[in-house]
Amino acid sequence: MAGFSSVGSMIASMALNLAVYHLFDRWFHDRLETIATGLVRGVQVPSEHRRLLLHTSWMESVTVQISFLTLSAYGWVQLSGTASTEGTRVFAQLFAFFAAMGALGWLALAPFWYFRLRRVVRRAESD
Repeated sequence: MAGFSSVGSMIASMALNLAVYHLFDRWFHDRLETIATGLVRGVQVPSEHRRLLLHTSWMESVTVQISFLTLSAYGWVQLSGTASTEGTRVFAQLFAFFAAMGALGWLALAPFWYFRLRRVVRRAESD
């Protein structure tokens, strides 16, 4: 995208990125709530099903979050290299930084979430 210089286009792209991220985040938190409460659409599910949700659906959600943020950061870095003005280059690098920090945050916090959810599921199995 040679000559990418429109700050308005960059802001529109960032808004689209945030909208997609918000959808992924809602998906993630729905999975989190399902595992923590054991309720799927208001119906209690067995603890074995909660364990399955933890190891398939929740881990998939985290992977999607990290992948999306990493690809977004990479895309913004690529756009910053093609920017024709200093201002657009700085905007693209700033957006890349935010996306990269989000991905690193997920990488750092995901193990803590996982072990906490696993503990919740184990308690449900022992009850």
